[in-house]
Amino acid sequence: VSETIEFFKGKKDCLLFVKPHPSEYSYFEKQEKGAGDIIRDLFKELPENVFILSNKAKITSFDLMEKNCIALTFYGTVGLEFAYFKKPALYASSIFYTKANAGIEPTSKEQYFGLLRNPEPLYTFVEENHETIKRFAYHYLFRRNLRVPFYLQDKVWLGNCIDWSLLADYPGLIKNDPIIKHISQSILEG
Repeated sequence: VSETIEFFKGKKDCLLFVKPHPSEYSYFEKQEKGAGDIIRDLFKELPENVFILSNKAKITSFDLMEKNCIALTFYGTVGLEFAYFKKPALYASSIFYTKANAGIEPTSKEQYFGLLRNPEPLYTFVEENHETIKRFAYHYLFRRNLRVPFYLQDKVWLGNCIDWSLLADYPGLIKNDPIIKHISQSILEG
């Protein structure tokens, strides 16, 4: 992040908005210092074209997307969300969805900063791969969130997330639950 901010220091025609990941402020990852605090510690004075958005800011990543921003991310779904809407994203680390051809993962700092200097390949990539990106985004962002009756959402962090009592009558479950029936038929029909 610090090298990216240094890069933008010399790019007065560009703005950099740093928006910390929402989980930074969630109940299970509460931290004393967030990304914004760490950046402010590193840079006593931020360049005039670099802005850190607090978790209380009313600006969302979708607001930035509408302003034709490029998403720069090191983790999270924001890059996939941008790509889904045909907006370019640049990844500063290995992100799982680039393996599904849903983004360009730079292999070096030189390539990363080269894409910041000339982002045209990012725009071309989302256009050329949009069908793949749409399919992957659907499966990752929406389909995986289907309700499965024997999966205990509130227990997932504890490692015991299956309600085995519901599986005792699995023929009845397959017959009577429309989601399980659909999943079962899809598996059987290939």
